[in-house]
Amino acid sequence: MMKTFALIPVKDLDNAKSRLADSLTAGQRKQLLLAMLSDVLMAVSNLPTVVISPEDISSHLSGLGNVMFLLQEGERDLNSAVVQANNFAVSRGAGATLFVPADMPLTRADEIGKVLELGRDTPVVITKARDGGTGILYRRPPNVMESRFTSDSFTDHQREAREKGLKMHVHDSFPLSLDIDTFEDLQLFMEHGAGTKTYEYLESVGFKAMKNTK
Repeated sequence: MMKTFALIPVKDLDNAKSRLADSLTAGQRKQLLLAMLSDVLMAVSNLPTVVISPEDISSHLSGLGNVMFLLQEGERDLNSAVVQANNFAVSRGAGATLFVPADMPLTRADEIGKVLELGRDTPVVITKARDGGTGILYRRPPNVMESRFTSDSFTDHQREAREKGLKMHVHDSFPLSLDIDTFEDLQLFMEHGAGTKTYEYLESVGFKAMKNTK
């Protein structure tokens, strides 16, 4: 039976979400990222999952599913992280991989299930993030196309698929488009995120009452 591995890159926790510095302290941003990661890991808990980070965050991953931690090597950019994680998944027998951002806390198991269902007939499934980047990227087999995580990765991944003549499905999904980078993203998330660890954490630090200042 073909195995699909989820790939979740996580940036340096101490410098997490710097664009939210006017809204949350450094410590709060670190805890926010961990809460978002917890929500994402819950959504992919039925899949073998590779979490990759430039620092050892394995202590934060216990009890969160079938998770393998990988220390990022070389360049500390997203593209390099995904390439390394994708290659690791292949070495462990992955027949397909699913890139899921760690900061997309509306990700739910049913949304992941829809993507995997689409992937049965389509080797490439992609969603568009609100900022024009890539939400999720499903590839079957994992190296069917290159990782193109740039500032305009949604367009770049589509171009890569077209150039290789690959059948591709662009999946329209709000939960798989909302990655959290800005104050406005947080506000939008709070309208839809009840029931998640991320929502609980933001409520615990009084985010609803916050203005766009520390």
